[in-house]
Amino acid sequence: MGGRLYSAGEDSYQNLPDTERWKMTINGEPVHEVDVRASFMNILYAFHRSNFEGDPFSVPALGPNSRGAVKMFVSATIGNGKPVKRWSTRHVKGFLEETGLSLEQTWPFAQVAEATLQQHPLLARLGEIKGKRAITWADLMWVESEAIVRTILDLKRNYAIPSYPVHDSLIVPRSMSERTVKQLRVHYFGELTRLFPKPTPPTLKVSPQET
Repeated sequence: MGGRLYSAGEDSYQNLPDTERWKMTINGEPVHEVDVRASFMNILYAFHRSNFEGDPFSVPALGPNSRGAVKMFVSATIGNGKPVKRWSTRHVKGFLEETGLSLEQTWPFAQVAEATLQQHPLLARLGEIKGKRAITWADLMWVESEAIVRTILDLKRNYAIPSYPVHDSLIVPRSMSERTVKQLRVHYFGELTRLFPKPTPPTLKVSPQET
């Protein structure tokens, strides 16, 4: 089926932290990175002919600071093909290094899982047969990559804009970020409407913001 575009090599720009990627230049011009927020969630809902409102990683039952924990649970669940049962070692280590705190004590897994699944029951239906086969993370990645590839080619052929993909985002010259937002939204929404006539409109973010 295919999937995301990867830049090979350990020293690839795709492997850099986002703050380092944002130091790149294209033809001597600083860059912006344009990405789709909650990409896989938009696609998952469209596959199930449904939609949602607002930020899918905002779970009121967990409070205003829970977005990171919810996003970790959702990403792990989609990659696993069904709801995960515990925080992974990688999550625990990363949270400790970033905050100096225990992930389980700060965000008890059972509490995060219960509240998130209650708000997004579709996550418990991963792997469910739709048509003749199960929908998995690979289907979500395929739709995402189709939107990205179509946008890359559109920018190149019709606007002479070079772009560097980073999975669900594109790095472009800063002066071209507004056009990139428009074209990425068009192609991403086009892929979603192939699945559901009224999908959740994609929310795009431009980083880093102007200072």
